[in-house]
Parts: sequence; C-alpha cells; structure tokens
Amino acid sequence: MFIQKHGIFTWFLAIIAIIATTTSFASGQTQRFEFPKVGDYFVLRGDFHMHTINSDGSLTTRDRVEESKELGYDVIAITDHGRTRAYRVAKYVGDQLGLIVIRGHETGIKNGEHYVVLGVDSAYTPIDSHKWAKNRGEDTAFYQDAMKDVVNHGGLIIWAHPHTGLNECTIWGSEQGIIVGVELKNDVVGEGWNTEKSHGTSWYPFAVDWALKYNWAMLACSDAHGKRKKNPAVTLVFAKERSEEGVLEAIRSRRTVAWFEDMLWGPKELLSELMSSIVKATRTPDGKFVLKNLGPVDLDGEVQTNPKKVFYLKPYGETVVESADKAPTVRWLNVWYGLKENLRTSYTVQ
Repeated sequence: MFIQKHGIFTWFLAIIAIIATTTSFASGQTQRFEFPKVGDYFVLRGDFHMHTINSDGSLTTRDRVEESKELGYDVIAITDHGRTRAYRVAKYVGDQLGLIVIRGHETGIKNGEHYVVLGVDSAYTPIDSHKWAKNRGEDTAFYQDAMKDVVNHGGLIIWAHPHTGLNECTIWGSEQGIIVGVELKNDVVGEGWNTEKSHGTSWYPFAVDWALKYNWAMLACSDAHGKRKKNPAVTLVFAKERSEEGVLEAIRSRRTVAWFEDMLWGPKELLSELMSSIVKATRTPDGKFVLKNLGPVDLDGEVQTNPKKVFYLKPYGETVVESADKAPTVRWLNVWYGLKENLRTSYTVQ
C-alpha cells in the first residue's frame, strides 16, 4: 500500500513539475537585468525622475518603489513637485527590497525650465517650487539663491525635459557646478514639449551636443506619473560603490549613460569601457568569429569587412559572424557618443 501511494505521489509531483515548466515557458523566463562590472565600477540601473500621489502621480510611494524593483532598477529618486515627503517611506521600502533611494524633488524657473534636485539632506526645504525668479527682487526666490541653497544642503541639479531651450539660468547653474546633467529622453513628454523625431524616436537630440559642450551627465528618465511602460528609460550609473553616496559621486563625475529605445548614449570613453566589459570575442576551432553578450542590452552590430556584415546580439546571448580578420572591428549601430558617431570596437582574437 505504501509503495502504491508513494508511486501515485511521485506521479502527481511529476505532473505538477510539467505544468510549472510549461507555464514558465509560456510566460517567458524571468527577465535578467545585471551588468558585469566595468573596471572598478558597478553598473547600476537608475531612474531619477518620477512622481507619486504626494504631488500629481497616481501611485503610492510603496507602489512606486515596488514597481521600480520589478522593472530592475537599482537606484531611484522620487521627485514630487516641490516636496520630499515621499522619501521616508520610499527609503524604508527600498531598504527592504535592496533598492537605493535618493531624496529629491522637481522644481524650476517660473514659466521656464524644470529641474530635478537630487541628494539634498533632511534639513533642506524646497522653496517656491517651479516659481524661481529670473531676476532678483521679484516676489519669489531668485534662481541663483535657490540653486546655491541646493548645494549648501549637499545636492545637485539635473535639467529635466529641456523643452525651453538653453538660456542664462541653466548656463549659470552649469558654470557654478550646480547643474551637472540633462535628460536626453523623458518617457512622459512623448512627442510634445518640443521634442524632436530623431533616430527612430521622439526625444531631445540637441541635448547631446549641450551635454558634450558643457560636460553634463547624460540621463534618460521616466518622469512617471502613472505606471511605467514595460521597457522604460534607464540611466546607467557607473558607481564605485552600491550606495547613495556612490551614485551621487558618479553623477557628479559624469559617469552615466542614457539607455532608451534600445540605444545607448554617452561619452565615448565610458561607452568603450562598457562595451569592452559586456561583449567578449572568441574564435571557434574552425576560425569563426564569436561574440558573446554578458549584459541585458540588445545590440546591433556591423562587422567592418568587405562586404560589411550586420548582426544582432541578444542579451546574454552569442552570435557567430564570418570574419577572417585577425582583429575584426565592429561598428555598434545602436551605441552613440554623438548624433552621427557610432562606437567602434576592435577585437583581437586567436
């Protein structure tokens, strides 16, 4: 009787395992998000612009943090308009989930630019949110005084969705080392807010030139008010340590890459280091050129042979490309360090 029952039990477990496997296959495997280290840096996925019900968002603070974890972010800043009240709950939930949370809020110039303030201390109080005056003596806080107040409390400023164009307020903030970054992509503005259609999507391509000219960190943020889409904008942060201090130091040092619509945008040197870490090249015994992707980024490449060969390298996958060159050069078609400049990488393989 025991053997009979044991056999039925084993059969039952087998059926459950098959169902579980089938269900997992049908729904797709759990998405992976991790990057290998780039030299001494951890590559962290960040979103530094989002809202909750504490301003004009529709998600609670807990829901926003839990959603961020599900989407694979390592670090976030909740930036409600003119208030940092969500930080305490966000930090508590983030600590439970292993998510770094940075204090922040959104503000800006009256009828002008919007700025994201990050990294201020607990004694900081937002002043005249979105009403900073361009001229001293007006009814609201003068923008230079407001920016200095951010710095005095340990913070920095990112220029959000730069729809107003470049003018004296942002230039002054940049010259003072207060404004250190700009959003190239903002998920919420869509095709509005003076975005331009370029490289297959609507964003702020002119901000790339500004970032290069003024030495700004390049970011891509969701600006989420409701739920974020499946593949939201991401800022990759190259941090010396997995901490709030490490993230802020990386942003101040301009070690960021904007990742959106399957494209990577950033400084050439940083992109070169990233691609050297996530793409490895080998040769098969019969001489074929093999590229392996160690990261979560979809990569489109072109081997610079004659004729040139275009290929796709899926996340955590590999591909074989015909190339007899001892040191093949790959032009990465979706990795950009300028509006017309793709990154090229040479691989020496035996």
